[in-house]
Amino acid sequence: MKRLFIEGAFENDAADMLVTNFRSAVIFFGLDRKKHTEPKDLFNQIIYGAGGRVDHVWKSIKKSDEIFVSTSLTPTNGYNGNLTSPDLFNEMMRLAIDEKVTGKKIYIFRDYRSVKWRELNPELVEKCFNGNELYTSDSNHLVWRRVNINELLEFDLEYDAPVEKPKSAKKKK
Repeated sequence: MKRLFIEGAFENDAADMLVTNFRSAVIFFGLDRKKHTEPKDLFNQIIYGAGGRVDHVWKSIKKSDEIFVSTSLTPTNGYNGNLTSPDLFNEMMRLAIDEKVTGKKIYIFRDYRSVKWRELNPELVEKCFNGNELYTSDSNHLVWRRVNINELLEFDLEYDAPVEKPKSAKKKK
């Protein structure tokens, strides 16, 4: 099992976040904390500054089984022309579709409701996650939750929460 951790920030800005995410992953997967003491014990590869290294990120994704990201998909200005995290995520989905890459598990170190889902291209999401799996962290229960792609696609894209379905009216007797 090859695990890849992708971080948009540069190493000197993100080292603490990597350790925090690593510790969460160890707990969420129920791994032995004595055997997994450092990020390299869990992740085979760590990429920093991902928005400026698209080709390198893509090649690494193709070699990995599980991909971990710490993004909320909040759009920010790309540094020096680098892609923002939503743009990078959309580009990786497009490449996965074009090259028919399947069997990947993507883990986002964010609670489901804190992810800016509207930043993703719905057509890419639908095609990419037909053969790949997407998970978010549930920090209340210390587990990973698989994202139901069909429910995700039913979102009102102006908001980051599912559209509430009207409750059926009860008939009065």
